[in-house]
Amino acid sequence: MVFDLEDTLYKEIDFLKSGYHAVADYLSTSLDGCDIYEEMIGDYYIGEKDVFQKVIDHYQLKIDKSVLTDVYRYHIPQISLSDEVRSVLEQLHSRCHLALITDGRPRTKKNIINALGLTDYFCWSDVYISDEVGHLKTEPYSFEEIMETYPDCQYMYVGDNIQKDFLVPNQLGWTTVCLLDDGRNIHKQDFNVDDLKLPKKCISDIRQLI
Repeated sequence: MVFDLEDTLYKEIDFLKSGYHAVADYLSTSLDGCDIYEEMIGDYYIGEKDVFQKVIDHYQLKIDKSVLTDVYRYHIPQISLSDEVRSVLEQLHSRCHLALITDGRPRTKKNIINALGLTDYFCWSDVYISDEVGHLKTEPYSFEEIMETYPDCQYMYVGDNIQKDFLVPNQLGWTTVCLLDDGRNIHKQDFNVDDLKLPKKCISDIRQLI
């Protein structure tokens, strides 16, 4: 069984909040007494497209936005698995091979994986991070690597992003499962897409995988 990471095993909004706290801490010496975190999270929820640049402009900071972006991307996140996800992984870990396919930067993703304690359930050799392997999950590379590593198996991919999670595994004959948005996903789900992008099954609770 192969998993996506964000909004499947944990909520990406939790990483965002953790990152905003890290940026606020970084700026705390320059902006003592200002509640930068609340300002940033408020701007995010009203749809501000460039939260960090708005902070820089508002407070006339002599700092490049890339500095704040790096603090956000590479901080050690304060996040954790839900009890439900941990229970499911513990049960599946004893029943089948588990792997992870996710898009993003290796350093960021590895910080997330370590913070969540996912190495209790996934071997690093079964973790495919797009910028590390050189292929997005909209390409067949990582899926085919798993099939070569574990031949003659039934394969399932569990994700949430209708636009990019299910097309390739569908084409390869995998079972695809969409964990439905509980209202907290950063990327909203739109099922009005080509049939090849649609999951074969949908679940509202990750415990339904068992």
